[in-house]
Amino acid sequence: MLVVTAAGSCSCAQKKAGIDELDGTHWKLLTIDGCTLIENSYASMYFRHEQIMGYAGINRYGGYYSLKSPNKLVISNCMFTQMGSTDERNEQERKFIAAFGQVENYRLTDNQLILSDKSGQSRLAFTKLPKYTEDPAKIINTKWRPVMVHGEPYNKISDALLIFHNDGTAIATDSVYTNEYSYQAIGDDLWWEGERGWRTTLDYVPTDPDAGKFLAALNLVSNYRIVNGQLEIYTMWQEQAAVVMVPVK
Repeated sequence: MLVVTAAGSCSCAQKKAGIDELDGTHWKLLTIDGCTLIENSYASMYFRHEQIMGYAGINRYGGYYSLKSPNKLVISNCMFTQMGSTDERNEQERKFIAAFGQVENYRLTDNQLILSDKSGQSRLAFTKLPKYTEDPAKIINTKWRPVMVHGEPYNKISDALLIFHNDGTAIATDSVYTNEYSYQAIGDDLWWEGERGWRTTLDYVPTDPDAGKFLAALNLVSNYRIVNGQLEIYTMWQEQAAVVMVPVK
């Protein structure tokens, strides 16, 4: 993990001053220091309950934030995973991390979020991703079978399921592995508060390349939508739905 602390921030998150207008918002990166992103790349930023998280183009990141007047954004204890990619993508992410580390101020205009450094220079510009109104009661005591994972059909493991119970717990299984979660759902926000995974058959080594794919796609869940009777699960590092599921009786 790579630790990045924004300029001028403290070692722990400060108490927020006034209304947190960023809480629950999700953003797609447009520019780094005024330059647009390379083709077919994506980066994001998500604010939720004093946490900041997202996808830097190659790596995931997460930390804490607080707001101070006037329009000061304090970021602390932020950590990035450390995976590599092509030279071009590596360089773009390096620029993102460098700019991110200098952020001290924010500005909201229309559907854009501008993050600037101490001098007021714009470093990162984002566009707002849509927010949907959902009723979390609709997912209680429901079962769902995945039909799409990361945009690809998922039909080989027919008994893969995600089950939401009425006690705030959920279970996801793909017939080889099972994860238990404690979850929270508010509006279209959805997140796991705890996770425990284990292999259901200890003497079986899966050869199917789809084994584990469904459960891995559920990591870092941030939002959900119910569209035309289907459940769409989104993560903070992907613009498209990570998993699309259909109801099971």
